[in-house]
Formats: sequence, C-alpha cells, structure tokens
Amino acid sequence: MAYAASQYAFRQREFKKYGAEASPAQVRELLDEIRKSVRRLSKALVAFQEMSARLSDGTALLAGPHLSWLDELIAQAMAGELATDVNEQRLASVHLARIEFLRRLTDVEVAAQHAQKHLNPKLLRRARASENRTLRRLVAMAKPIWQSLTGRKPSVNKVAGKRRSDFVTFVQELAKIAGGPEPTFKQVQTAFRARTPN
Repeated sequence: MAYAASQYAFRQREFKKYGAEASPAQVRELLDEIRKSVRRLSKALVAFQEMSARLSDGTALLAGPHLSWLDELIAQAMAGELATDVNEQRLASVHLARIEFLRRLTDVEVAAQHAQKHLNPKLLRRARASENRTLRRLVAMAKPIWQSLTGRKPSVNKVAGKRRSDFVTFVQELAKIAGGPEPTFKQVQTAFRARTPN
C-alpha cells in the first residue's frame, strides 16, 4: 500500500511538471523545429569554418589566426573534446571528428524530415482522460492489494445498502494518504474499466 501511494504521489508530481500531453500538431511543429535548427546549426558551423580559412588581404593580420583558433575550439567541442585552449597535437583527429559530427547533423535533419512525413496523428490521439491522470495506475496497483487484504475480487459495483463499493473507498483512501486529490466514484469506476497502463 505504501508503494502504491508513493507511486501515486510521484506520478502526480511528474504529470504536473509535464503539463498537457502533446497534440499531433505540437509533435509535427517540434519535428520541424528540430529539422530547421539542425540545418541552421550545420550552415553556421560550415560558414564559420570557411570564414576562418579565408586568405588575408593584409588589413587585419591577426584576424585570420584568431578566427582559426576560435574555429578550432568549436571543432574540438564537436569532437567531444571541449577545452579552453587548442590542442595542436590533436588537429587531425579533431578534423575527422568534425566531419563526422556534421554528417550526423545531416542525418538528424533527414531523420526529422522522415519522421514528419511518417507522423501518424491517429496514434497520438488520446481517449478523453480524467483530470487525474495517475488514477488508472493507482487503481491497477490497488486491485491485487485489495484482493490479498480481503480475499475478495475488487469491484466498483455498489454494494447493497451502501452508497459505494468498499474498493472505491479503499482507492480514495490510498489517494488521500498519498496527498493527491480524492477521486470521485465515477473517476475510480472509469479507471477500473480502463486498460491497465504500463
């Protein structure tokens, strides 16, 4: 019971952090943003590398070396070797890692575009859920606990002479112990009949 209550409280906090579930339009928009951001990043990295390798016209003698040094710092980070200074012994391996990083960025852009084309909004649609998104899990966890404590199968059917079932009361008390909102009879009934969540 303690584990079920703690899971209920934990999931309440997590769902509160998440906010509303993403709509198909939001997922499509995010995939598009990934694709565009990766493309912008790739272009900026290549443009900076080209800028740092330009021939000097002699008007700013230190500009070229300074840009090359800055570019190499970025290249080291692309190679997974973030440092505050350039490691001249690793220039060749950093260059190869830079090329690999840019190739992976291209792969991410292509993958995001592919994902956008294959996004199936039907798979993202959700049944209208209760405001208490963690209740199905709590009910699923409470079922075997109830059976082991009482020796009876859990049921949300009203018992003769009572306003509600004992199992519903049990679930409501677990929710209170966890500090979450007390679900209504209808909410517990709906959660009881829903497919058990993963």
